[in-house]
Amino acid sequence: MKFGTHVKAKIISKNMAGKTVRLKIWEDDISNVLLFEKDYILGGDETFITLFLTAQMRKDGDDWKEGNEQEYFLEIEYAGQSVDSEVINVNDSAPKIKVAEPAVSMTGVGKTPTQKQDGTCACQQYDLVWGGHPNVNCNFRKKVVEISKRQNFDPNHFMAVMYVESAHTFSPSKIELKVVGHRKNGKPIYDYVPLTKEEVLKLSENFAGAVGLIQFTPEAITDLNKRYSLSLTKRKLALMTQLDQLDYAEKYIAMWKENNKITTKLTLADLYLVVFSPSKMNGSDDNTILYSKKSKYYESNKSVDKDNNGISKKELAIRAYDSFTLGLVNKEDSFECGNNNSSSDTFDANEVITYHIYAEGKIEKHIPKEIKEEYKKKYKYVFHKNGKEYILGIFNFKLTKEMNKGNVAGKNDVELIDIREFKGYAKDDVKLKFLTLNTDSERYYINPDCYAGLLGAMADMNVDYLGFNGFSNYEAKSTGGSSSHRNGEKGDLRYLSKNKKAEPTLLQSTHFDIPLQNNFNDILYKFYWGRLEDMYSEHFTYNGNKNYLLNHTKHMVKLGKGGYRHYHHLHLTGFDHSQIKTIKE
Repeated sequence: MKFGTHVKAKIISKNMAGKTVRLKIWEDDISNVLLFEKDYILGGDETFITLFLTAQMRKDGDDWKEGNEQEYFLEIEYAGQSVDSEVINVNDSAPKIKVAEPAVSMTGVGKTPTQKQDGTCACQQYDLVWGGHPNVNCNFRKKVVEISKRQNFDPNHFMAVMYVESAHTFSPSKIELKVVGHRKNGKPIYDYVPLTKEEVLKLSENFAGAVGLIQFTPEAITDLNKRYSLSLTKRKLALMTQLDQLDYAEKYIAMWKENNKITTKLTLADLYLVVFSPSKMNGSDDNTILYSKKSKYYESNKSVDKDNNGISKKELAIRAYDSFTLGLVNKEDSFECGNNNSSSDTFDANEVITYHIYAEGKIEKHIPKEIKEEYKKKYKYVFHKNGKEYILGIFNFKLTKEMNKGNVAGKNDVELIDIREFKGYAKDDVKLKFLTLNTDSERYYINPDCYAGLLGAMADMNVDYLGFNGFSNYEAKSTGGSSSHRNGEKGDLRYLSKNKKAEPTLLQSTHFDIPLQNNFNDILYKFYWGRLEDMYSEHFTYNGNKNYLLNHTKHMVKLGKGGYRHYHHLHLTGFDHSQIKTIKE
């Protein structure tokens, strides 16, 4: 689990429906630190609680200076008795995990795991962003996919928009900022919380504020009622289920597409405008000001205005794209609606473009005659070793404009894959994983060809302890002080440690494993890295040689303003795309 994400806790009890229990989150140490506590009413023998692992929890729990890696457990109190959950690791780079059942049990009796159905569900095939949110299930994901097909937009974009609009809750109800607990110093902790059915029933039919998955406003409800001869009210919408309310979200989007005569496929920015400011959907460029500082909507949404001159289309799109990016690491990874085929070794190769990576250093890109609709923006990666195939995964790619020197956009499109989608692989003697992600500038994106070369090297040498420092950002830009990390073609990795923990490692560090690093560099070269130019490192002293260089690297140092160093990371460059053989089937 990681900070900044929602998690779902399951409380298993026996004949305690309607009883109030107290839930506490503790940081596990010599002297445990209480981070959160709140009373909950049990809804039945199984009750699910959504919790948010906040930055404040990380700060409060760092009394022993563990930094970004801490250990948490839950405690449930009732009638003077309590029970604890297992201890869970929480850190900034941890992949999302599914907690073993039971998470917390008031009966001491575990629950038989849900039996999975045969076949592959549509929600699994699309692998939606935010699909792993605690308030999102299979039926919700499937309906989002169905709506997106009818209305011609990417279902991932719809999920990203609803996450933003519903204050991260995916709730159809009215959402309010409430006290959800207290810090160690007694100060309250606030979070956005959906109102219960009982609370909604106490409100008037058209209470103040917006409501639901896309935050229906009074104007939106009036327009829907007029267009479709409905009798919607805010209270009716707030009392709906998620699935029922999705019908009205679709009606609203369809209405404004018709109003504005939009016939093309909606982009993420366009879809967000349809929801946030539908009348502004007029083909304007991203810098158009949608709401001036004098508009009545500005005050409640002024956080979007970064340059303090009114809210532009571009600024709205940034909020939606941020949601999309964060959602990539909050996908469902344990589907109960069908068999999880993400790492299966049985798959029809004739429905998705596939990179076949061979241990001897050969990469082929196979393009089938027909590509399934749901795989048109995905690539599959397969590693071949000792006559066996290992399916490393199927990953989404996004299109953006190429970036030239100085992050100046060009005319051509480039493809990028977010490496955070890869959760690691381990089968037989093939193991690979990005153990730590170490970028503060969102440089998670890599070119698909380059990705094949990197995955091939990792799989060939069983590197499941790699520290990833970053390639490009989602716009293919070079960020974080570097100028060459454009288009996902160049990137940084931590040097390999004897500890195999992907911790910070310098050329001079005693834990730097030089033979291991040289071996890895050789294998990177085998998989086409460092072919067009050597990779970047620095001279250092090794075995009496003061000007020692790692294999396939060159000394790259520039001191002073605009300078660069490579004593703390290996800079990957010089990938030769021409070595990849393209086979059209």
